[in-house]
Amino acid sequence: MYLICGLGNPGPKYEFTRHNMGFMVIDELARRNSLSFRSGKGNYLYSKYIYQAKNIILLKPMSFMNLSGEAVRHAADYWDVEPGNILIITDDYNIPFTHIRIREKGRDGGHNGLASVFQCMGTSDIPRLRLGIGSDHSVQDSAKFVLSQFSAAEKKSLGAFSERAADAVQDFIETDIIHAMNSFNQN
Repeated sequence: MYLICGLGNPGPKYEFTRHNMGFMVIDELARRNSLSFRSGKGNYLYSKYIYQAKNIILLKPMSFMNLSGEAVRHAADYWDVEPGNILIITDDYNIPFTHIRIREKGRDGGHNGLASVFQCMGTSDIPRLRLGIGSDHSVQDSAKFVLSQFSAAEKKSLGAFSERAADAVQDFIETDIIHAMNSFNQN
């Protein structure tokens, strides 16, 4: 069983913000597999499917980003998913736009959503896929930047970026985290 969790903020106000890249990738995976979402008991939306004889759960926490860990913990407990079979998909403004960085474990890198997941799960040994949203150094407030919309030029690349990130998720499921890292990580 795999739990693939995209982090983001709920509601139309945040739908296409930089902070919602995790949701965008989950939506791409749902689109590829003709899935719809239903409400879970732990303040999340989820969808289940089988991919290459493996049970997969797609998860979108419906709490705000900084409280995402509660939903991840509830889902992991409910479906009895080990931390190594969880993949957290999130934005990262320290990575150039459209770059992907996959890690098997590590720190939260200042990302409050990841910090919440690690705190609630009691471990940081959880694979994560970080999606580069770039950074605008003229915007001093990082919260303002991550909650901003993508520029018109960036929006042209979002579809291909989400598709490539979804490919990385599928690689993680088909093979393992090391193979996905070797295939998709960019410097």
